[in-house]
Amino acid sequence: MSFCIFVYCPGELLTGYDELRCAMLENFNYRVTKESLMERINTDMCAASVSISNECRFLTVHGSADKTIPVEDAYEFAKLIPNHKLHIIEGANHNYTAHRKEVADAVLDFITSNGL
Repeated sequence: MSFCIFVYCPGELLTGYDELRCAMLENFNYRVTKESLMERINTDMCAASVSISNECRFLTVHGSADKTIPVEDAYEFAKLIPNHKLHIIEGANHNYTAHRKEVADAVLDFITSNGL
C-alpha cells in the first residue's frame, strides 16, 4: 500500500524558492545545486501527475487564501491524479499561518481514514 501527502501545490515546484527559504529560516543544512534546481524547474507536473499509480492514495492540502500559488492550481492538480483527496483550508495562506493545527488534522485524518 502506498500513499503520498503533498502539502504544497505544484506551482512551488517551479522554483523551489519556498523550500529553500524555509530551510534557511529553520537553520537546516540544505544544499541547492545547479542540477537540483534545474531538475525542479524542468519538472513537467502534468506528466509527473499522470504517472502516479492508481493504487497510490494522494492528499493535497492547500490554503484558500494562498497568494503565492492560487487555489485554482490545486483544483487543476487534483483533476490529474487518481485516488486523490484535495483538502482546502479556508482562509489559510501559503505558509498556513494560524492554520497549522488544521494542516496536521487533515494529514492525520487522511492517514487514519486510509488505515495507514
